[in-house]
Amino acid sequence: MFQRMYMMLTFFTIWLLYVNLKIYMNQFTIDKKTKMELVVVTILGFLTQYNFCFYALFLAITMICLAMKRKEKTFVKSYIWQYVKAAIIGIILFVPSIYHIFFSYRGAGRTARNFTMIESLIAFCENILIAYSLPLVVGIVLTIILLILFIWKFWKSKSKGIYTILILPTVFTFFMMVAMSPYKSLRYIMFLLPMMSLSVMVLLDEVIRRPKVSVTILTVLAIALSGYGIFTQPIHYMYIGYQKYVDIAEKYKEDRFVLVMPTVFSQIQDIPEMKLYKETLMMAPERLEELKDFSEWDAEEEVILGIKNWIEMPEEDVLEKVMEYTGFSNAELLHTSQKSARLTLYRLYK
Repeated sequence: MFQRMYMMLTFFTIWLLYVNLKIYMNQFTIDKKTKMELVVVTILGFLTQYNFCFYALFLAITMICLAMKRKEKTFVKSYIWQYVKAAIIGIILFVPSIYHIFFSYRGAGRTARNFTMIESLIAFCENILIAYSLPLVVGIVLTIILLILFIWKFWKSKSKGIYTILILPTVFTFFMMVAMSPYKSLRYIMFLLPMMSLSVMVLLDEVIRRPKVSVTILTVLAIALSGYGIFTQPIHYMYIGYQKYVDIAEKYKEDRFVLVMPTVFSQIQDIPEMKLYKETLMMAPERLEELKDFSEWDAEEEVILGIKNWIEMPEEDVLEKVMEYTGFSNAELLHTSQKSARLTLYRLYK
């Protein structure tokens, strides 16, 4: 589910970049068709994921600065108006977006994190290396080489505008994600990876100046890195070890299942085991006291408790509260995992 949303975000981000590059290559002329395309892609990106707004903002600022440098004041007014129209339509279509963007824990209001900016920066840089299947040392050396080449080519290139459009919005958005993302996960910067790749492609093409050679080098490099990643990187996003949880659910399918987790949609990944238990009750950590209102516990000899390992409340506190509110006095650890399932199971009994 996460990956589908972020892939759509990536698609609309690339489309927005394409439209803006087309405007730049046409000397800041924007016809009716391009205006419509700009409005449509902005609305669709906005409705897909709010991080799109940050990239769109930085890209728009970059385009406006480049246009003002050429004194294209008429274009700037028209260009800004397209974004204003897109924002108005987007907000009308999804009014709660205002809260999500400016006040939610995933938007501009996301300040409560248990890690520092430096830790976040290091983690996201590591995520980029993971995304490109690059070993740490190779990644650092390659980054230094690319930075030197970018500075050199930017200084000498006649296409400074292309580099500016590709790099500046990407860099600023990256640091925005570092500062604001609630988790140190690759998905928050996934939509920036194509821009990084495009920047390297443009650089390589300018350095070699032979398109066929550039394509060959990039193709070989992509195959080599992909192969290296397949054989050396651990599997991500495949819900490793979930079969164990399904086996436990099959064994205790006559029991009720209590799943403690805070979010309203992540339970989708637990549906296979939920369908096996007699009944499933999902409770947010802050609402555990409501368990006292269920009379079913009196008739049960045992119940299975699942606690997501990533919730903020300590697992011991959750276990203690659940046992207190349900009347079960004993707990047996059935299974736990820090891999992608990240769920601890207990059998509570009297």
